[in-house]
Amino acid sequence: MGSNITIQKRATVLYYASKGAESITELHKSCGYTRVFIRATLNGYWEKGIEYIYECSRGIKQSALDSIENELLEEFEKNPPSSIPEAVSRIKEKFGIALTDTPVRYWLRKKGFVTSNQNRYRQKQT
Repeated sequence: MGSNITIQKRATVLYYASKGAESITELHKSCGYTRVFIRATLNGYWEKGIEYIYECSRGIKQSALDSIENELLEEFEKNPPSSIPEAVSRIKEKFGIALTDTPVRYWLRKKGFVTSNQNRYRQKQT
């Protein structure tokens, strides 16, 4: 089952459930996990199937900008910001999301976007 503990725990819950456990309380007694974890595992399995046990969102950070990604990239492609602070202020004005420079810089870098100041700096180096 791999080294991920969450996958192992979910597989254990599904194993005991497939062996005919009548209730969540019985599953709790069989495998020793909390009722909340058992209920979430069973609901996830019923909604998504066996692939649910392999889902793990731990360690994956979601940016507030991911929800407006298409609109934001389209806006910046039409009218690129000259700096990160300008990008931050435009995001706050247009979309109402208040962020600092650092997460905006990392998000833009991750999307491969380069501000016009960065373009000028790269041109000076060559």
